[in-house]
Amino acid sequence: MLCSGTMSRLAHRPKHLLAAVLLAAACGPSGPTGSNLTVAGDDQVLLVAMAEFGRNDDGSPAPLPARLGILTRDGDTWSYESIEDPDSNVFHKAMAYRDTTGGSTTEGILTLGGTGAVVKLWSADGMLEIYATPTEPNRLDGSAQPGSVVRYVPAAGEGRTVVADLGSRHAKEILVTDLDGDGRDELYVSVEAVSGGKVQIRRYLADTAPDGGEVVATLDDRLCRFLTVGDVDGDGTREMVAATYRGGIWLLRPSSGSWEPELITDDSSSFEHAAILLDLDGDGRDELYVASDNQHQLRRYDWSSEGWSHEVLVQYPEGTPRLTWNLTPAPRALAPHRP
Repeated sequence: MLCSGTMSRLAHRPKHLLAAVLLAAACGPSGPTGSNLTVAGDDQVLLVAMAEFGRNDDGSPAPLPARLGILTRDGDTWSYESIEDPDSNVFHKAMAYRDTTGGSTTEGILTLGGTGAVVKLWSADGMLEIYATPTEPNRLDGSAQPGSVVRYVPAAGEGRTVVADLGSRHAKEILVTDLDGDGRDELYVSVEAVSGGKVQIRRYLADTAPDGGEVVATLDDRLCRFLTVGDVDGDGTREMVAATYRGGIWLLRPSSGSWEPELITDDSSSFEHAAILLDLDGDGRDELYVASDNQHQLRRYDWSSEGWSHEVLVQYPEGTPRLTWNLTPAPRALAPHRP
């Protein structure tokens, strides 16, 4: 596995970081249908990085080629198509990528595939930092699994530096963002529970020791693998959303001391539970897009003074199990499509 955490900062020099492979998009099987939904932002698509599974003769799960769903708005309708990569059995992440090194421009959709740690750039014709969470393969029995968060700064020639030492616990999600608005990014780490404990959301500042980290929220579940930040009510102050394994989706409003979680819904679940806050309808408030894999749906949640509402954007067929690993927006012009 290349990296199971969030590559929240990607440097703009691919020659130092990856071997970019230009491939034609493979045509996948017919996918789900999109629902009617009026939104703005025709110049963007929503990328859905996932793994799908068939069945072996004995009934056990059989990984299929990695799949990237592409959700596109056409008029008042969301249309859906997908591409697959036979070199991988899962896309852990997908993101828009652009490089102008050497006077030329290379751009496309960058995917991180497993289990061969394959990085590909899918083409449609100031140095930052990289944060990652190197871990051993997943343990499903809840036993302790040591973990850490590391940082790379390619422009400074800085290799792997441990910025969070989690001891016997394990992080599957990290988020680097300036949530408090002081002009400097903070590192937020979702630390998984061990032996019946609870998930902790820890915050690390620039001067926080690797064995430190302030616990800003505690969630009653053993896994929380997605953190996303946005302004759900349009008041100019950003909030965090945490999507847990089975304990629902939670809104966290930053405050002094411990943050009080607010339940958005307990009727959405997934082992990964991919989620992202985006203002795609242009009303000044971020909507929450969620891959509700256990419910075979891709959903949008909206906040109002009367509470949260949701609608189904995509209804997947129930015969093909899937794990959605990542949701991210991308310019429509960069999205690979079926030939």
